[in-house]
Order: sequence, then C-alpha cells, then structure tokens
Amino acid sequence: MVRILQTKLIQPYLSELAEPVKKAWNQVASNLGFEGLESLISTYKDMRFWLLNAGHVSKKAPTGENGFMSERSARAISNLYIAYSNIMDGLCYSGAMTYGTRIEIGGQLVSDSRELLKRIMPTSNDADEIIDPTTNLAELQALQVAKGRSNTPDRGAIIVLHNGEEFSGLHSQVRVRSTVCLPQFEEAMINSNPGLIGNSRRIEYTGRGSTPDLEKYAQSVAIQEVLTLAGVLSVKDGYDDVFKWLADQQIYTNADSQRKGRTALSLQKALDSLQGNFDFKDLSELLEITKLVETKLLTTTNDSQKQLKPTIINTLARARAGISSLKVSRKEYMDLDAYERFYRYVHEKTVDSIALRPMNWGELTNSFTRDDIERILKTYFNANIGETLSLDELTLLLNHHFFFAQLRGEI
Repeated sequence: MVRILQTKLIQPYLSELAEPVKKAWNQVASNLGFEGLESLISTYKDMRFWLLNAGHVSKKAPTGENGFMSERSARAISNLYIAYSNIMDGLCYSGAMTYGTRIEIGGQLVSDSRELLKRIMPTSNDADEIIDPTTNLAELQALQVAKGRSNTPDRGAIIVLHNGEEFSGLHSQVRVRSTVCLPQFEEAMINSNPGLIGNSRRIEYTGRGSTPDLEKYAQSVAIQEVLTLAGVLSVKDGYDDVFKWLADQQIYTNADSQRKGRTALSLQKALDSLQGNFDFKDLSELLEITKLVETKLLTTTNDSQKQLKPTIINTLARARAGISSLKVSRKEYMDLDAYERFYRYVHEKTVDSIALRPMNWGELTNSFTRDDIERILKTYFNANIGETLSLDELTLLLNHHFFFAQLRGEI
C-alpha cells in the first residue's frame, strides 16, 4: 500500500507542488544529503519522510430513530471542522524542526513543519469545497469508492482539488466514518442503494498535528467539541445549512455566510498561520460561536443536559482559552527575556483558571536560541546537560522535559 501511494499520489505530482511545499521538502532533502526532493523520493520508495503523525479525534452526535447520525448532522459538523481547521491546527503547532532541518518561508521559521510537508500528496490538501447542504453523503462516499478515488467509504466524503483535478480527501482534515460490512457494501453497489452504507456515522478530525503541549492539545479538542455542539444545535433548530443558521444567529452577516459556505482553508491562510498571523475574523467568529453554544446549552431545563453542565462549562472555558491565546499580541511576549517568556507561557492563566499559553509551542520554541534553551533546561527543569548539544538536540530535550513534567502534574 505504501509503495502504491508513493507511486500513484506522490511521484506524478512532484512538479505541481506549491512552491512553499517544494522549498520545504528541498530543505529536508538537502540536509539529508540529496540534491533535492526528486532524488530523495527516487531513493526511498517507502514514504519514510512523509509526516503522518496527526491527532485523530472523533465525535459522535445524537442519533435518529434508526440509531445512525443524520445526514444533516454529519454535513453541519464536517463543514464547521473544515471552516475552522486552521485554528484547531494552529494550537498544536510544534515547531520548525524536522529531520535535523528548520523549515523556513521567506527567511522566517514556520511554526510547524508538518503543516507544509504533509501537502506532498494531493489527497492531503485542505478541502476545497464545503459540503453542499443538498449533498447525499452516502451516495458521494459510494461514488468515490466506485471511481477508485477512495479505498474506503469513510474517506470519500471530502473532495479536494489539485490543479483542477478532483481527488477524495483521503488525508485531508475530515473523515465521515461509516461502519459497514463488506457484503452490505457490495449489496449497496449492486443495487445502486448507497443509503445502505450510512451506518453509525462519527466525524473524525484528522488535521491537527502532534504537540508536546498537552494543554494546547486539549484546547484544540475543546474547540472541536464546541463546533460539534454547534452543528447539532443547528440541526435541532431545523437548518440544513449550518452557516445560514449562524447568520440567523447574528454570528455572520449574509456575506459572511456565503464566504463560509463556499470557501475552505486556502494554502495562503495556512502559510499566514504558520507565521503567527491567524485570521482575526475567524478567531472572533469562534468566540461568538462559543458564546452561542453556551447560551443555548446552559439555559436549558433538560435534566440530562443539566447533569452535563460542569463538563460543558469546562469545555467552553478551555475553548475560549485556546482561541484567546492566538489573539494575543506576540510582540508583548517576544520583547521579554527568553526565560520569562517561557515561564509566562507555562503559568499564565485565564479568568477561568485555564492555562492561557499565548501563541503555540512552535512559535515559542522557534524564538529560543541554543543558550536560551540550555538555560531553561538547567534553571526550570534542573536538567543535567553533560555534553555540548546542538540547538536541535536541545529543542528535543526541552520537548521531552516539558511533556513529561505535564504528565507528572508538575506543570
């Protein structure tokens, strides 16, 4: 399978890679001793340098009488995930370093190398189209398998475009997971009845990368939960189009609704986010969506939802903290001494006593010199650094100490 993917989905499209993606890969290849990406790919045919590591988190929604998630819920939740994927991903950016290379764009370190390098495959591009409210997902999923674009139905619900060519988003941000046994799928295909494959849907978000910052990861997942709840609430209110629902809730103007309904995350938006320039409008909208979910859920008289109130309150607070952390002024923190910058990142709290952690781990560690990290390791973690380590080695060591300090409850 790995060789097929490299042969069918990487090598034929190398000449068509977006320039920032190609430059990032050439940096990796050069550092590994190759002339460029083509030389690296022709030498290693097992995709060993394709960064797959992603935090896959699935969410279920209330089911209908047949026990399955409704089409409307699946579309609404998926569309919200796609629309705000750069915010959920941005919280988990983990730094420019990879394979001994520090990836740059225009002379500036990127906050997350994986965000660029994963785009070597057309199927890992961001979804180019929000799912239309009239789309029959089961039919679309069956069709993508029938056309040979997807090996399973659950990877066929999202479409990406690459230079005008249509692909299933096999490795894009969202998968609409549908449980189905092979005989049932065969029956659906033979009888042209795709409705048979729509069993037990859950929506899986696959965009975010890995990060040693467990709190930032939790904040990203909390935003995903808020978006899931918003999608469910839109369906409960009788809407087929979640963006129309948000417009009617005064979150968007009509123009915003159209923008969200037709435009997905572009490569340019990803590049901006990788340099710390997150879409302020997206962040503001997310805060408003969080307030809307809070208002609708916490004023309910439903006994079962009342029991969930403490959990919902914590999720909302964590989501707010994550959104707010990407809105803060970077300059205020970059002007600080490196140790003070690290200390405030670790300990600063929101009014809800949730860790604020301004920026993300990638932006923070990119800002440190070798001496900065050595000082943090020795002073904050009491680490014994016996030999002279490189900047990359010290960065990995800092990731290690920070991660395990959180697991031990010391941070």
